[in-house]
Order: sequence, then structure tokens, then C-alpha cells
Amino acid sequence: MCSPLHAWRTITKAKHSCAIIAVAYVIGIMPNVEIYTQPFCPYCSRALKLLRDKGVAFTEIDAPHGSAARRDATMRSNGGTTMPQIFIDGRSIGGCDELLALDRSGQLDPLFTT
Repeated sequence: MCSPLHAWRTITKAKHSCAIIAVAYVIGIMPNVEIYTQPFCPYCSRALKLLRDKGVAFTEIDAPHGSAARRDATMRSNGGTTMPQIFIDGRSIGGCDELLALDRSGQLDPLFTT
């Protein structure tokens, strides 16, 4: 028997993955993942790649310096000013380094299986 995350990765490769992801949010199978990014940010690119490689659906929010989105990210993360800022079900995970540390320690995948 495969894990729920493996099964989800398989499902999201289906032809109608956008519809499947939308349904998954509604019925609570997948958490809401948001990532605030800025243009030309290598840390943002690395975090996005990890999420994509894991088959995680996410909302990317463009948050360049001085933008309202940037201020929102700072407020939501209790003062975090670096990019990216990542949230899973509204909980601040931190930035790229924190995301990678969670992945290395095996604590990231369970966050994607609600």
C-alpha cells in the first residue's frame, strides 16, 4: 500500500490535476500552501522547486520590495523580512532554509498530509 503523499503525487499528474487539486482543498485532503516570492530570488526558486518536486500545490504570491504583499508577508510571519516566506495552512514555516531543514529532518511531508 502506498502512502497518502505518494498517492496524491500520482493523482496530481493526471490530465485534470487543477480540478483534482481544487477538490482536494475543498474536502481537506491537501493543506493550503502559500509562498511569498520576489523576482530574481535564488532562495525563492529553490523553495519553489522543492514544492514542485514533491507535487505540492501552492499559491505563489509576488511580493517585491515595497509592495502590499511584502508587508502582508512580514506581518503574517511575525516580522520575517527575507524571501521567500512560506505558510502551510496559515502557519508560518519560515523561508527556504527552514523549508529545506524540515525536509531533511523528515518533518515536511507530514505537513502536506492533513
